[in-house]
Amino acid sequence: MDVSLIQVPYMMGDERQGKGPQRLVQAGAEKVVAAKGVAVTVERVDRDVPFRDSGNASLAVNKRLASTVRQAVDARRLPFVLAGGCDASTGVLAGFEHNQCGSETTMETPFDVWLNEAFTVDVERQFMAQVFDPAVVRLNQVESIRSPLLGPLSIEDSGHAGRIVREGFNDPDELIDGVTYVKAAEVIRMLRLLLGDERFKAGKTLSEKVK
Repeated sequence: MDVSLIQVPYMMGDERQGKGPQRLVQAGAEKVVAAKGVAVTVERVDRDVPFRDSGNASLAVNKRLASTVRQAVDARRLPFVLAGGCDASTGVLAGFEHNQCGSETTMETPFDVWLNEAFTVDVERQFMAQVFDPAVVRLNQVESIRSPLLGPLSIEDSGHAGRIVREGFNDPDELIDGVTYVKAAEVIRMLRLLLGDERFKAGKTLSEKVK
């Protein structure tokens, strides 16, 4: 299997930190892997947006990282992510999960794309709860809901309806935003709690067979 070396900012949410991933590539990481007889491609994920705060910066990088990982998997390449912080694991997991409920799934309409992101974020959350303290992970999720800038509650308090399913759009990016990543995932979590793990899993398995 070929390999993709993917560089992300050392600390995804703060550009003022070091440049570890770049230094690994400069030190010959590509040559070390290629010496094993493996074809290697080197890619780099940047923010491409002005730095405002760590939360927005991390989200921007994770979205690009997930897309890069997904493209690598689609091309049958093993994504090898060079990062300096654990928050990169979210983007990596999203890239893999999108191959199950994202890029290999054709929605009936563009307005159903929120389901792709909702299922992916739900899987991310379950993974993070297994790796880290579940209580802390859940507190962070609740904090994102109450975020004063992009949180669904803040958006709705400002007079805008925080709709998961949009009524129209001028650009595809308008279909997915902070509301989608937070509120849509809460809907999936709510359904799993109401149905129970076994019924929820059976329903998801059925949908995967139908596609």
